[in-house]
Amino acid sequence: MIINIHQHNKVGIGCSAVPKYSPELQRRVLYMNILVSNDDGVMAPGIIALYEALRAVGQVTVVAPDAERSGFSSALTLDRPLRPVKLPNGFWSVNG
Repeated sequence: MIINIHQHNKVGIGCSAVPKYSPELQRRVLYMNILVSNDDGVMAPGIIALYEALRAVGQVTVVAPDAERSGFSSALTLDRPLRPVKLPNGFWSVNG
């Protein structure tokens, strides 16, 4: 599967290696569990656009920080427990 993210949050998805099976078999083969995360926060426009584009091909779970955490890739949250919260849109927000 090839996923291209373009400017202005336009996402293109392509799969060039899909054999010619029945539509039902293709649906079962292509349907997958997809985990999407970022460091820009759970309500960032890019993660929402990616979710919208991918939900046609699988079960998409979004888990992201509750606020922007760009540049925190090597940070560890050790002073408090992480608290995941399921939002009304089905996304998971994490406080660290």
